[in-house]
Amino acid sequence: SGMSTSGSGLSRDAYIMLAASFFYLGSTMLVTPVISGFAGSLGATAAFMGVIGGLMNVCSLVVRPIAGNLSDIMRKRRIATIGSIVLAVSTSLYAVATDPVQIAVLRLVSGAGYAFCSVCMSTWFASLLPPEHVGSGMGMFGMMNALGMAVGPVIALAITDAFGYRPALLFGGVMAAMTM
Repeated sequence: SGMSTSGSGLSRDAYIMLAASFFYLGSTMLVTPVISGFAGSLGATAAFMGVIGGLMNVCSLVVRPIAGNLSDIMRKRRIATIGSIVLAVSTSLYAVATDPVQIAVLRLVSGAGYAFCSVCMSTWFASLLPPEHVGSGMGMFGMMNALGMAVGPVIALAITDAFGYRPALLFGGVMAAMTM
């Protein structure tokens, strides 16, 4: 049933959610240190490179209240799955973008996917926790988020240095797909 618990009080489903949170945050944080430079390599001005860097976060701020309201009336699994699909597709498409405007549009789409993942996955994870383990479980969730945020940029820079922007961004798409 996926509801059996180990000594930590977490179910198999909760452990799967911890892995999913690592992958969606790792993928978005992988893109962060390289997307502006990639846009510049395609001809973006310095100002537009800065805008591109922040677009995902601005879009995410706008979409979060919508995602939160939807998560109260729809299945969190469905919304998180849609968010992870949107994130995987938009992140993968960075690798084939040929124009800074395409990257800007994809950043907006990624922001929406990120918002749906972050809102729904955190609340879904919390719903999987037994009441006596909410604090420790959310601590583990935060730890996996921090790990994804730390590992993503390191991977991005290593792949970019070795192979270039496009393979790094494609790997970000693969990480986002692993969220599903």
